[in-house]
Amino acid sequence: MVCLKKFLTGMLFCLGVAAMPVAVSSQSIIPEPANLQTLASQAASEKKSIVVLFEAEGCPYCERVMREYLEPMAKNAEYRKKVRIVRLDTGSQAPLTDFQGRKTTPADFARTYRARLTPTVIVFTPDGKPASDPLVGFSNPDYYGFYLDKAIDAGVEKTRG
Repeated sequence: MVCLKKFLTGMLFCLGVAAMPVAVSSQSIIPEPANLQTLASQAASEKKSIVVLFEAEGCPYCERVMREYLEPMAKNAEYRKKVRIVRLDTGSQAPLTDFQGRKTTPADFARTYRARLTPTVIVFTPDGKPASDPLVGFSNPDYYGFYLDKAIDAGVEKTRG
């Protein structure tokens, strides 16, 4: 009887752990900016586009986009010449200054750009305008990198003219 109780307790523990949401890593090399206007000014002087990942806590697809695409890009010298990469938590109420210098929050900023589903990636020009259609969700990993590169190329083209 004691063994059965231990077994059932262990099974419940495992089920509880398996059902827990996956948290987005706070140890990422991708920064969470407090001021997009300052970031845009720096990007403009460097002639770089801005890649924004709109993420949500507990979103395993956000973690995957971060780990498999954005973090490797942030470490790659070729991408560092073209873009600045940042992330915003769509549920955050932290203070944020938008591209035009207005006070907002990451949650409100995400709503402005209709980033309701996560992950959503939008490439912006330094003047704060989207350079291409957003990448919404993560349904096809075989083509995700291709679509992300096309969005980045559109941003680079619009930024550098």
